Amino acid sequence: MKTIFLLITCVIWMLCGFSDIYGQAKTATLDDVADEYIDRGVSYNKKGDYDQAILNFNKAIELEPDYARAYLNRGLVYFLKGNYDQALLDYNKTIELKPEIPNAYNNRGLVYYKIGDYNKALLNFNKAIELKSDYFLAYHNRGIVYGDKGDYDQALFNYNKVIELNPDYPNAYNNRGNIYNKRGNYKQALLDYNKAIELDPWAAEGYKNRATLYRKLKKISLAEDDENTYKTLNGNQR
Repeated sequence: MKTIFLLITCVIWMLCGFSDIYGQAKTATLDDVADEYIDRGVSYNKKGDYDQAILNFNKAIELEPDYARAYLNRGLVYFLKGNYDQALLDYNKTIELKPEIPNAYNNRGLVYYKIGDYNKALLNFNKAIELKSDYFLAYHNRGIVYGDKGDYDQALFNYNKVIELNPDYPNAYNNRGNIYNKRGNYKQALLDYNKAIELDPWAAEGYKNRATLYRKLKKISLAEDDENTYKTLNGNQR
């Protein structure tokens, strides 16, 4: 079975202009230009052109070295590229500049998760939730960590919280189904996989996980149907 998805968030937020020795007008102009580079970088990121995205975020940082928004967005791109060391540096800088932004802690927690430091991952997800008590993505990611650590009670608690906050979020049902599956509660696991597929019938992993469960239950024909659907969808998503 496979846990889906590690979620990373990036907000497009604006910092207010501030006065410096050159006066308000000059700073506001620099902020506007930096924002243009950041917006362009975000657009490139969405298209999967990570190198161009980084170039634009670099330019924004060159113009405004203390602009947390640029570091937050650049950290996301480095994370997606698998450059976790640089992503960590950028999230550290974001938090240094704007320690009240929950997204930065959530994203930094994901970096720690990817490099296998589960304790630091949990500390960061906890901080994100402390800053934003209804931050369902942070609960979701914390559930993933607890699941990997084998603390299934805590994993269920967090997935339940996600569903309470966002009952239409399919990944929470899929991942909660995985926990029930591991615990041998196949009836509840099946209900969760069914719900995940109902909410997002184009997500391949839901069918893969349900097929694994069907094989455990000796429902071979149903398993084969789901396996075929998984192959079709997975091929289309590549």
